[in-house]
Amino acid sequence: MNLCIARITKDIRWNQPGARNLAMVLADTDWVYLSDIDHLLPAESCQALLDTEKQKNCVYYFREKSESGEDTGVHVSCFCMNKLTFWNLGGFDEDFCGHYGWDDFIFYDQVQKYCSIHVFQDLHLVNMPELKTPNVRRKHRRNKRLLKKKRALIQRNKYFVKPVLRFPWIVQNQFFYEDGPPIRGFFIEKSVE
Repeated sequence: MNLCIARITKDIRWNQPGARNLAMVLADTDWVYLSDIDHLLPAESCQALLDTEKQKNCVYYFREKSESGEDTGVHVSCFCMNKLTFWNLGGFDEDFCGHYGWDDFIFYDQVQKYCSIHVFQDLHLVNMPELKTPNVRRKHRRNKRLLKKKRALIQRNKYFVKPVLRFPWIVQNQFFYEDGPPIRGFFIEKSVE
């Protein structure tokens, strides 16, 4: 499968952790690249990632550049990793859903604790601010407190991620590319009781 279009059928504010977990469930490859919607992985960076001999327990990050070319550091929400390693970490913590932010930081804390990290120094992803959602209030307070609580659990080795995909979802279309044009796939529905 080359393209899968899924839809979460229950509107949950700030459900990035759930959407990322769903992407990993539906991915049919061993290696997956996850990115924020307002970041672009240029072709040369993508090719370098494909050409890299990857280690299963290593997570691969890119440095981020602004549109003007300024290096702004590593963006912890955009990375490539082995699917099994992702699930061994528990996936993204859906307790952060419903409120904005910090889910990527708790996941990155887990990566730092249990995985090796490779940062491509000469290859970048590009921040595309025009793709950001404008005029949306991003309240951090609740998730910042949750992050602090969960980081304390990590330090005491008592942190674990609860079950994932706590919401209904469907696969609306799947497209397969072989020797010809895309062929329409099939429909899957998953509901939560």
